[in-house]
Amino acid sequence: MNKTMLSNSSPFRFVDLCAGIGGISCGLAAAQWKPVAAFDLDPDAIAVHQLAHGFGEVADVFNLTRDDIGSIDALVAGFPCQPFSSSGNRLGFDHKSGNVFEAIVGLIDKTSPQIVMLENVQGLLSNSYGFTFANVLLWLTRLGYEVSWGLINGTWYGAPQDRRRIVMIGTRPNTSLELIIDSNNRFFRLNDAAVVRTVLDDSEAPNMVGVVDLEDTARYLAPAIGKPIPTIRTPFLTAGVAKDGHFATWKREVRPARDQLPVGSIVCPDFQHSSSVRSVRYWGHSGTTRPYLKKEPLAHCIGTNIGAAPTFACDKSLVSSSEDMDALLRNANWTRDEAQHVIFRINPEVACRLFGSGMEAVESAFRNCRLGSTKKYVLLGNSVIPEQFRQIALKTSNHHSLLFK
Repeated sequence: MNKTMLSNSSPFRFVDLCAGIGGISCGLAAAQWKPVAAFDLDPDAIAVHQLAHGFGEVADVFNLTRDDIGSIDALVAGFPCQPFSSSGNRLGFDHKSGNVFEAIVGLIDKTSPQIVMLENVQGLLSNSYGFTFANVLLWLTRLGYEVSWGLINGTWYGAPQDRRRIVMIGTRPNTSLELIIDSNNRFFRLNDAAVVRTVLDDSEAPNMVGVVDLEDTARYLAPAIGKPIPTIRTPFLTAGVAKDGHFATWKREVRPARDQLPVGSIVCPDFQHSSSVRSVRYWGHSGTTRPYLKKEPLAHCIGTNIGAAPTFACDKSLVSSSEDMDALLRNANWTRDEAQHVIFRINPEVACRLFGSGMEAVESAFRNCRLGSTKKYVLLGNSVIPEQFRQIALKTSNHHSLLFK
């Protein structure tokens, strides 16, 4: 087998494509990885990136060349999620932004980084019944990468936001995993006959895991006029690996939320009943909209759509004075009076704190830039939990960049 691996030199040099306001870069830099460059098509995002991190360049990923990227160890990208999001029209690669991934693949091919780190919404797994994700894995494995993916949640990393994202990590072949496919093309096993361990998944997976051919899967799921709808929603579960044109997948155990401040302690810390504050959204019923309050003391996932801006509620019975109301709404920039609740939306600067540690520079940049609140919410909706990527980077470094341990 090919025994090539990334040297254990530190720091790893990386470039951030579709960088936005720098959430991924924040996490990787905190793990002592070195950013070489950051690119994004949105000048507002880059303006914030420059204020927060001191660098960043407006560029269309379709126009970038190998010279623009330079010599790197890792390429990272949180490519546009709108084509795959459950809140959008889910056009996948048919969406105008869906082809950005193909441009990223072209840059990976030209620059040959030893690590590829990609992020997107949970809907990527099920878009077009799995056809989209099958092609993502096909392209990466054809370029010689072993790919691990996992569905991770911001609550696992101390952020008070129910933010679920798919992270994919591709590395060059190593000696930790050996494919042993039987005559029926069904299985692979680890050469240590033990467990699957990846930098995304510390849980134990069965020693023997079913393997499916990626080409066959993509062919089965490919849409065509008159072709029956696939009988399964998607063949890809919440974790998996892909190698040499095959993939195996399993369902990750749901981790409990880590200890963290309840969301009320962040959005209204001076309010004496802050522990009762809950994230809220509206849903339609019989021609009217009604507030839906989250049971857990966590924020809903902040989305790119302004309708998913960070909005919260408190029972009116707990607000007995003007001082209470002032403390409740001190960080609010919008309120709505309901029959039983005070509804309020926090300002974008405070909303940065819902992403956990690592966003302090972005919060400061928001306070010092001239963007309106709506655009700031959109930029936050496109960002990530930095702590997730700090821990992933540390594991990658500590394991000598081996995908499997």
